[in-house]
Amino acid sequence: LRMKASSEPASEGIWQGDWECVDCNYTYSREETVKFENLPDNWRCPQCRAPKRRFAKKAGSVIAKTTSTSNTSIVVVSMVALVALLGFAIWAVNFL
Repeated sequence: LRMKASSEPASEGIWQGDWECVDCNYTYSREETVKFENLPDNWRCPQCRAPKRRFAKKAGSVIAKTTSTSNTSIVVVSMVALVALLGFAIWAVNFL
């Protein structure tokens, strides 16, 4: 997906559009004094406290979601933990 938000020349590695939090839809505007790419890695969404990696490039109403904005890993780890917890509970009921 190729998106260009404005006719301004793109600085090397700097997205010329907005960034949107995929968790709460907070928009980090390109008009901010500090460009999104220049924010520290530990920066968090001011609205929901999501980490910087949960932001996606936005141009108009189009949001480019990437693998880092996916919830798949969270769901998989949660399911594994649930199965482990259930397994332990069954073991505890039978042997304790």
